[in-house]
Amino acid sequence: MPVSLTRFTVGVVLFASVTALVACSSDKSDTPNVAVTTTSESAAEFKEKNVSPVKVEFINAPEKDPGLNVEWQIQGTGYNNEGSGAVIYVRMKNLNDVAIPADAFDDPVLTINGTEASRVEAGTVDLDLPLGPGATTNLQFAFDTGYGSLSDAKLVLGNCIFEGNLSNI
Repeated sequence: MPVSLTRFTVGVVLFASVTALVACSSDKSDTPNVAVTTTSESAAEFKEKNVSPVKVEFINAPEKDPGLNVEWQIQGTGYNNEGSGAVIYVRMKNLNDVAIPADAFDDPVLTINGTEASRVEAGTVDLDLPLGPGATTNLQFAFDTGYGSLSDAKLVLGNCIFEGNLSNI
């Protein structure tokens, strides 16, 4: 007798479950009438100001670039371990409220005793992605020149001119 009572109980529970599921189903379409509107804000874009180049007074201190609204700081120089020549290590901080695109500024120009030094790809780490608002990154620029020749050099970076003994930073 206990076996039939158990089968009876299972049957009642199964019947109640099926009845509950059938009662919950509906033929009506339950799609709400909601109107969705989106507003698109135009994303602010980076705009460089056209300014005259600024000659940096202290080449080993942070310098604000008024055209790009960034802060440059030469952190040091050294031999190019990736290739030939010398490397100039630079910290770049974005002072803008928007990201700076990777192509926002021209390649830096290094002049040694009045002669422009050519860039070396190996050892150069350019800005390869947009730099976010308030973000800081380290860049390195390799040039085909001897490390010792940086003692009388001029580096044009963005709208800033760093001139003097770059090997002594």
